Amino acid sequence: MSEPASSIIAKPRLPGDKPASKVAPARLRQPELTRERIVEAAIDSLHRFGYSVTTTILVAQNAQVSRGAMLHHFPTKALLMAEVARLTYERDAAFYQRSVAHAVTDEQRHDLIVDAAWLRFKSPDGIAQVEIWQASRSDPELAAIVMPVHDEVTARSQEAMHSLLKAAAPVSRAQSRSFLLFTVAALRGLAMELALGTAEADLLPGIYRIKRALRDVVEEARAATANANYNQD
Repeated sequence: MSEPASSIIAKPRLPGDKPASKVAPARLRQPELTRERIVEAAIDSLHRFGYSVTTTILVAQNAQVSRGAMLHHFPTKALLMAEVARLTYERDAAFYQRSVAHAVTDEQRHDLIVDAAWLRFKSPDGIAQVEIWQASRSDPELAAIVMPVHDEVTARSQEAMHSLLKAAAPVSRAQSRSFLLFTVAALRGLAMELALGTAEADLLPGIYRIKRALRDVVEEARAATANANYNQD
């Protein structure tokens, strides 16, 4: 259907008029852009300096926003940390989906997901997450705000891991949960070793072992099913 002529023909502009269609979106986006700058500055600070040094004052300075703007978007440091946790985990999920999108075989898909996880855990986002979780152990206010995010992400991660493994073999939820906990702990430890100065080449055998462990989970589940079917026959 063609548009009415009134919606196609541009209205005459008077002297001093501003093109509202171009100005309004920019105005609407400004608070969002400011918020994004603050969160990115917080991630950078957590990665480079750690949790204790990452104050809201430092983040505001690095984000080049006023103290008032900082307080408007994030009245407390804990709320800022919760947003960092939420955003970085959303990035994780999107990155993992892209990483395995073109995988052909289960083994290829599994290797790609481990490689993708290593990239995310050692990234500034990944180190920022570790800083937040460690700090939450001794900060009740922080824990009250960020641990619900952690619990939600853990539940989603367990579901995603179970779906990934279940597509390759009849793996139980207990098996997929156990493997996820092992993988997260191993990758976090390796990422912190890298952050402390250990050469990545020295850590890569650990990544290979995670891949091997994933294959073992799948192969054991397949073997158990085959044995059960054989015994029934």
